[in-house]
Amino acid sequence: MKIYKDLIAVILAGGIGSRSAIFNGKNPKPLTPFFGFCPLDLIVTLLLQCDHIKDISIMLEYMANHMNYYIQDTYRHVNINKPVLPIFSEEGLNGGTLGALANYLKFYRSTIDDEQDILILSGDHIHGLDFTDMILRHRENCSDITIATRQIPSKDAYQFGVLETNNQNEVLSFVEKPQVTPTTPKSTINLGIFIIKAKSLRELLTYNLDLDFSRHAIPKAVSLPSMKVSAFPFEGSWADVGTPLGYYQTIMDNDNILKDVQALVKDGMISKHSDFWPQRTQNTQILGSHTKYHGSSTFQNAIIKDSVIHKGCCVIDSEVQDCVLMPGSIVINGSKLKQTLVGVDSVASGIELNMNTPRTKGKISPLFFDNEGNLFPFINDINIIPAYWNNTKSKYQEIKNKYLAF
Repeated sequence: MKIYKDLIAVILAGGIGSRSAIFNGKNPKPLTPFFGFCPLDLIVTLLLQCDHIKDISIMLEYMANHMNYYIQDTYRHVNINKPVLPIFSEEGLNGGTLGALANYLKFYRSTIDDEQDILILSGDHIHGLDFTDMILRHRENCSDITIATRQIPSKDAYQFGVLETNNQNEVLSFVEKPQVTPTTPKSTINLGIFIIKAKSLRELLTYNLDLDFSRHAIPKAVSLPSMKVSAFPFEGSWADVGTPLGYYQTIMDNDNILKDVQALVKDGMISKHSDFWPQRTQNTQILGSHTKYHGSSTFQNAIIKDSVIHKGCCVIDSEVQDCVLMPGSIVINGSKLKQTLVGVDSVASGIELNMNTPRTKGKISPLFFDNEGNLFPFINDINIIPAYWNNTKSKYQEIKNKYLAF
């Protein structure tokens, strides 16, 4: 009987997050607020609970010192049963996720032997995947690489890596963010969770591939006869919160995602969302079973329906429906917002937005448009008020002081 080593896990948490910056500002993607926790908290908690994982590394680059402080400050308060080690990117290595993985192998040097399996995860996903099931399937199939996958409508597949598999779940082809929409009703996509043998990772790094692990290394692996690449179908909750629409849809579907996450998470960094309760509220109607808001927010003469409002927000003399307000955002002076993602520390004053709002250039912000004046495709289905919009530091603080005083 073959004896398997426990896996080592590496979380890729160093990306800048150019798409999430429109609503999340300068905040690193893995720390995107999601009720009482963030994606990094969830991923680390699930890894700590998996008996087949022996240690966890978190690769840092963008705002590395800020990320490191968060990790040290957060995880010292919980029961850590295995090492959790932040690793800073080293100058002179390739950038991107492949550079981070090369840095990871260099950091550990000879302590990782060729037969060691490595679990690689993106740091900006919310999901309820039980890693034990995926690890056992990887071992049963004797695979060099196993990719967690799921099926989605083909019209949405352009945002992800798309796989073709056979009946044995062997991967036959892999295209990252295809330019041509697949002709089938549904497509199999990559969920950004991989198990790979150290030997295979080292071999892929010898090909001097470009920067991205999914875009460049995985297609190369599929093309090599010497590597067996398998898919692990997953049907539970999963979401990429690194895009405005993905974040909005996930957080508005909070009942389902929270139920799935809480079923897996026994303890650790995930709060029980006890900080989402009514507070500092005057003459305000709170409507809708999906409404959740942080106790540090301020509401006065407001109507709030089926919305999620994070910490430090103000809604004064205004209405919000089917909205998500990021931390520190302010909605005042008769604003009426519907189906809107309001960015970090932004100020919506006297604005009316709904899905019938004319989308003319400059209506809200030039950030909505490309150089030809066309809307970016990933925000067509919701309104967005960008992070820091209508906000100078002095003006923002003046508004905060005024509306937090009642």
